[in-house]
Amino acid sequence: MGNIADIYYLKGDLPHAARLYQDTVNLISTMDHGDSSYVLYRLADLELAQGNVQEGHRLAQQAVDIIGQTQGSYQYLTGAMIVVGEALKAEDDLAGARSEFEHTLTTLQKIGASDLAAESQIELADLEIQENHPNQAENLVRAALREFEKEKSDPTQAVRMES
Repeated sequence: MGNIADIYYLKGDLPHAARLYQDTVNLISTMDHGDSSYVLYRLADLELAQGNVQEGHRLAQQAVDIIGQTQGSYQYLTGAMIVVGEALKAEDDLAGARSEFEHTLTTLQKIGASDLAAESQIELADLEIQENHPNQAENLVRAALREFEKEKSDPTQAVRMES
């Protein structure tokens, strides 16, 4: 159901995606050992896209907390961490956002997931631009592009859906 919600989200049908994400969270909550972390951070991302920053932040943090308790997938953890960072950035807490993105990047580098680390570098570059440090931003973007090229990834497709 979460993957179907992702499709609606990518097609721009945000109300339908939101309903399906929420239905999935509700369904998972009725299951023993259900893990709603992926759906929660995807719903958080959707909330941010709609300008609901506080709700997006709450949901992303909830996903991070669940993953931390269950020792869930690093892909889901880092995806949720990026959404938390984006929420902090939207709340104008650039220092908090930087800390979250740097922690995400460090986590990904430790586990050797350099393909996913490139997205964190792009997020950090965006912060550098907002803080009027274009040279630092350029270095981060160039490093990320090298990684996208190495992985034969499309940098325009860098989204938080690691399912």
